[in-house]
Amino acid sequence: MKHASLPSPIGDLCIAANSKGICYADFGPPSKLQLALFKLKPAIVSEFVPQSALQSRREDPEVSFLISVTEKLETYFRSDDSASKNDVFDKLVLDLSVWGTPFYRKVWAEVRKVECGKAISYEELSVRVAGTTKACRAVGAANGKNPISIIIPCHRIVGKDGSLTGYGGGIERKRWLLEWERSGKTVALRDCSSDCVMRGKKRSLSGAGDGVENKRRKRV
Repeated sequence: MKHASLPSPIGDLCIAANSKGICYADFGPPSKLQLALFKLKPAIVSEFVPQSALQSRREDPEVSFLISVTEKLETYFRSDDSASKNDVFDKLVLDLSVWGTPFYRKVWAEVRKVECGKAISYEELSVRVAGTTKACRAVGAANGKNPISIIIPCHRIVGKDGSLTGYGGGIERKRWLLEWERSGKTVALRDCSSDCVMRGKKRSLSGAGDGVENKRRKRV
């Protein structure tokens, strides 16, 4: 596995790929990825490749995937309308075998189908995945472990009442991404730290996406 850092308008992203495809994208430093990989059984080691060295190593399949995701993310952040962003990630090859359970991967596959410029509720996601609204908490947990943010657009999953609920990259990043996709306009980031602290509570390192709504909140 190899990884690189990529600047974005809302903070640096760490991206990673193995020989099968892109397997990680998250806001924050590479150390978050390294810690998550260390916790796996067996642990995985990833080599950091500076952006300046990517092109000279493009014959390496892992580096080639890093180049592809870098180009697509740069296109995403340049496009100012949802139509031009909607299929930008469609042809990217992902490898999710490193993370999660078969159920989690089923949820992530369904999340990937949510169109740019739109959002659905946890309840709707539950119906799409399990055919019932009773799986809201389970699909929310899976969404919260999404290891490939933006490309698997976990930010497009919202509360039943349209509230933004949790997001691993911070609520303000979620607000920014949804507004960027809907209107092509950027909004000011408020309270959005570079190390991805979610409302004062650090998110789990095992995923990159939305968190389940706080248990004290009304269930979606």
